[in-house]
Amino acid sequence: MDPTTQNALAQLSSQGAALKGSGGSLMGFTVWGLVVGLLVSGIGYLYYRYGRRNNSFFTLGIGVTLMAFPYFVSDTLYVVLIAAGLMAFHYFSEKN
Repeated sequence: MDPTTQNALAQLSSQGAALKGSGGSLMGFTVWGLVVGLLVSGIGYLYYRYGRRNNSFFTLGIGVTLMAFPYFVSDTLYVVLIAAGLMAFHYFSEKN
């Protein structure tokens, strides 16, 4: 094998190892992380619309927060926990 082919194969091999080492993630996000992030953002959009319709700045702020934070948190468990905490905070704050 000539040196050019060996260099090309070595580069492909190192790129494949880098992909395997990433754990199947895309830019630090797993597939489930992206799905959960989209779901939480969709719920945030519903909060946003409800807050806008009823002139509730608190609900509107929770909605914007739910739409934005999944883009900054890459761990799926943390996205679920933060979203549940925000929704619980809204529920108990609006109940009183």
